[in-house]
Amino acid sequence: MCCDGKIWAGILLLGWGLGCAESVEANRAPTAFAGFDVMVAPGEAVVLDGSGSWDPDQEALTYRWRVESKPEASDLALSAEDAADTLLTLVPGVEGRYVVSLTVEDSQAASAVDLVSVFAYEPATVSGSPPPRARAPRNRWALTGDAVTLSGEVLDLSAGRSPRFSWHWIVRPDLSRLGPTDLDGAATTSCTFTPDVAGDYLLSVQVSDGQRVGPPDFVAVRAVDSAPPAEPPVADAGTSAVVTPGATVWLDASDSAGGADDVQPIDAYRWTIALLPAGSGAPFDEVVEETHSTQLAREGLYVFRLEVDSGGETSAPDLVAVQVLASGR
Repeated sequence: MCCDGKIWAGILLLGWGLGCAESVEANRAPTAFAGFDVMVAPGEAVVLDGSGSWDPDQEALTYRWRVESKPEASDLALSAEDAADTLLTLVPGVEGRYVVSLTVEDSQAASAVDLVSVFAYEPATVSGSPPPRARAPRNRWALTGDAVTLSGEVLDLSAGRSPRFSWHWIVRPDLSRLGPTDLDGAATTSCTFTPDVAGDYLLSVQVSDGQRVGPPDFVAVRAVDSAPPAEPPVADAGTSAVVTPGATVWLDASDSAGGADDVQPIDAYRWTIALLPAGSGAPFDEVVEETHSTQLAREGLYVFRLEVDSGGETSAPDLVAVQVLASGR
């Protein structure tokens, strides 16, 4: 539970460093990001945060939210004012899955639609086991113009339940023209895309079982124009976790690899914070150890970012999510 009794479902990728847009002749369409799928109890407010949407030309954006589907018994509706705000507060009144879309526009073009699901079920209906968790593949590099296929796994899936995967773009290089329609298989175990320019592509994957949804996991693909002379270092921040408030969480980078197929040692580790629940204080600023423990008191989603240095190179960042849920959720 976040501040003011609301679950916060948005994202703020602190320090990712999108940078300034380079000069191009043609306007490029913005990208909508409606946040991560979230679960709440019926009658509990949830805040959907569209501030992770971006425009590669750095124009101001307008927002358009819409309820695409809801339980048959629900009377949920959006006012014109609420539908045009960056933040959207919903109170799902009955049990079921609610699907909400977000479209953003700059002065010339609209984004493709991004969808976010809100799973509203009484804790008694689904308690007794943790929500399913996604496991994204290891970070990797790829050549621009070559197709990249990413395959996810599901952890902690309850017996008799079927997993539903959801892949999303989080960050793409400034000059990339890829959009949601270029992410093939975004609702399946494996997704495929073809990097069109050099740079870092960050994706998230979540898994739901129809009633519960776990924290996201992340994968970064560093696209290059020509093969590097040796394998670059790879940051591995570990697997997402679900814990109760006040639990001690260990951040563990021991599965990271140095350059040249791990022949070169890792010279430095850097842990920073990418996302905090609304109203939560930062548990640390930066940690330069391979492993680090921290206590997370407030309910919500925490995302930590890891980079490693080896042989004069810095890895693409890796992210790990920790979902803090009260016991019985």
